[in-house]
Amino acid sequence: MACLILCAALIAPQAQAQLRSDLIDAARIEKEGNLTPETEPKTERKIEWVERSLPYRLLTGEVDGFGVGFGTIVPGSGFGKRGVC
Repeated sequence: MACLILCAALIAPQAQAQLRSDLIDAARIEKEGNLTPETEPKTERKIEWVERSLPYRLLTGEVDGFGVGFGTIVPGSGFGKRGVC
C-alpha cells in the first residue's frame, strides 16, 4: 500500500509538467492563429502626412519655388519671401 502511494506521488509531478507544457503549446498555437501585422500609431501617421504636405515642404524649403524665409538678427534682415532665381 505504501509503495503504491509512493509511486503515485512520484508520477503525479511528471504528469502535471506534461499537462502544463501541453497547455502552453495550445496557447501558442491559438495565438499564432490570431496574429495581425503591426501598424503605425495614429499620431505617427499624422506627423508623416504633415511632413509630406505641400505647405510644410514649402516652409522648410524642400520644394523649389515660393517659400517663406527668416533672416538673422543683423540690421536689415527679417521676414521675407523667397523665390527661384
